[in-house]
Amino acid sequence: MLHRFPGKSGLYIPQMYLGTMTFGGKGFCEPNGKLSVSGAETILDKALDVVVNFIDKVNAFYKGEVDMILINVIQSQSKPKKSP
Repeated sequence: MLHRFPGKSGLYIPQMYLGTMTFGGKGFCEPNGKLSVSGAETILDKALDVVVNFIDKVNAFYKGEVDMILINVIQSQSKPKKSP
């Protein structure tokens, strides 16, 4: 994963991160997107495949909806998968 070092701050940030603005939009934020848990799971799977290690949550707009979706996705991924 490539990182950038902005200015002389001493911080480094990943070049790639996952934005969650489209997860669970309600009210005036709905036009941005309203992905369900299953849609968010697909996106999170892809992000983890490319080693994304920073998730930008937009709680200010969605009143905790993004947190709940991420919790549900992470919990579902931590359960053992049944063999077909």
